[in-house]
Amino acid sequence: MNDNLLEQLLNEEESSSLDFKRDQYPFVKASEAQKSELLKDILAIANAWRRVDAHILIGVKEVKGSRSLIVGVQQHLEDANLQQFVNSKTQRPIEFSYRAYPFEGCQLGIITVPIQKRPLFLKKDYGELKKEVVYVRRGSSSKFEATIDEIASMGAAAVEQNLTENLIPSIQYETKPLKLLPPNLRNLFQCLIQWQQIGLFPSIIGSIYTSLTPKSLINWGRIGLIPGIIGFIYTSVVLSSYFSIFFLLLAFSSATSLCSGLALRNKRDAWLKAGISLKSNSNGEIFLTETYGRCPFCSEIVKLKAMPKGSEQKIMGICQRNSEQHTFSFDFTTYTGKYYPIVWRKIVT
Repeated sequence: MNDNLLEQLLNEEESSSLDFKRDQYPFVKASEAQKSELLKDILAIANAWRRVDAHILIGVKEVKGSRSLIVGVQQHLEDANLQQFVNSKTQRPIEFSYRAYPFEGCQLGIITVPIQKRPLFLKKDYGELKKEVVYVRRGSSSKFEATIDEIASMGAAAVEQNLTENLIPSIQYETKPLKLLPPNLRNLFQCLIQWQQIGLFPSIIGSIYTSLTPKSLINWGRIGLIPGIIGFIYTSVVLSSYFSIFFLLLAFSSATSLCSGLALRNKRDAWLKAGISLKSNSNGEIFLTETYGRCPFCSEIVKLKAMPKGSEQKIMGICQRNSEQHTFSFDFTTYTGKYYPIVWRKIVT
């Protein structure tokens, strides 16, 4: 979960993959009937027919036709206690997680339920729930019991998922910080090449990148952009001086800072090229990072590569050992991908 995804969810309506709860679920010292409501919601959303991960947003009041309201919660559930409670009641463990999430000055509780094998049901009666009954969420309601045909379809989907997982392995991408201040000249030269490729001003970024914030990048960009352009035009046209190169670099680096600062302020993530991005944390610190993965076939490094114009995938993960056959898709919101074979050829336009 991140701020961008949460903002998207707040502007959506309740569905098979999204549920809003104004108040926190009763749990500590709650009765079985009260706890069964939480258990039923997790069961129903886990059994729901959907193509994306599901979320229960606690501390949010739904507003039909508009952005839902953040009201927050005063206390959180313990994920470990919640896991033990739910999975001690079901015939097999349910994959889900609970996390506290600060947003707009309030605390939200977020239950995330990924797509998983179904059907899921209780081993014995609990509260208002019956054993071996498959509860399923349809639309905005979790008050439905699955039909025999639906349960059969869930079983068939589980078999197909087993076959798919064996044939189409997935990959989890990770990010690592790049060293901007290398210890020796060789690494320094390599970093200068990287800086040149991503269009940054190395003398500036290399010295003060740890103290910059998105706000200062925006301000610096605004201050330097106009005089840089004016200085370039004046010295090159009026004075015909080589000093115009300085103003051209000033305008270019200012424009880069302005765009990067705006992107970081809005998304906390500004992609500079495939695999290389600037990231900022809640304290405003900026990091130059590289995204990579490990090939599930041969365990070699997988690097991101921009695909030619006209390709189905804009960015793909390419194995450094077998770049022709070990190729993977890339989802920049979840940092995951699946085996995605491509044909290395020029796109005919």
